[in-house]
Amino acid sequence: MTNQQRTIEIAPSDEPLALRLLSAVVLGWDRIPISMQGWILRDAFMMMNGEQLDRPESLMEFVYAHRD
Repeated sequence: MTNQQRTIEIAPSDEPLALRLLSAVVLGWDRIPISMQGWILRDAFMMMNGEQLDRPESLMEFVYAHRD
């Protein structure tokens, strides 16, 4: 069994919904329990569709840049 997750494919018509969901997570980041934040980051890092993050820290940089 592998720990790699697959990313979901989003139809162009669903992109506004996906952006709303992403925005809610990022803007509410500080209200998410620390253990859940770790779970989200771990899963996001492990998601792969043939690509790995060159810089895992870029996930938190993205959150910090957009949460305010």
